[in-house]
Amino acid sequence: MKFAKVLFLIFFITGCSKLSGHKKIDYDLSKLNETYIYAQFFNMLVEPEEYEGKTIKIKGMFRPYLDYDEDGNEIRYYGCIVPDATACCYQGIEFEGPEGMVYPDDFPEFEQDIIVTGTFHQWEDKNGYTRTWLINTTLEFQK
Repeated sequence: MKFAKVLFLIFFITGCSKLSGHKKIDYDLSKLNETYIYAQFFNMLVEPEEYEGKTIKIKGMFRPYLDYDEDGNEIRYYGCIVPDATACCYQGIEFEGPEGMVYPDDFPEFEQDIIVTGTFHQWEDKNGYTRTWLINTTLEFQK
């Protein structure tokens, strides 16, 4: 019962629409504490279709990742990572680099605090796994 109340509170708080510039924010996680964010991320993984096309705003730490394709070409990924209340576990979401920004010059430092806003999108990778990330993003941080 307590868990249901927490989920209701999460949906009530994050379901309220707010405007940021010209973009409607469907889920503003930037003002929630780590416990609520953790629960919201879990729900986004369990029911991604509920979030498809919704605008999400998250405050966390910047973490870039480097991988390579089968031809040896670099593929760079960006993540917004949030620790749980005890800072032992982390949840996060991958996001598309904002248009016009070049890594590393235009990006924050590793684990610097950021706020990323973007459209939740799921896609299937070449191995058949469904992945989620934010597209059409904006990135806020202190230089």
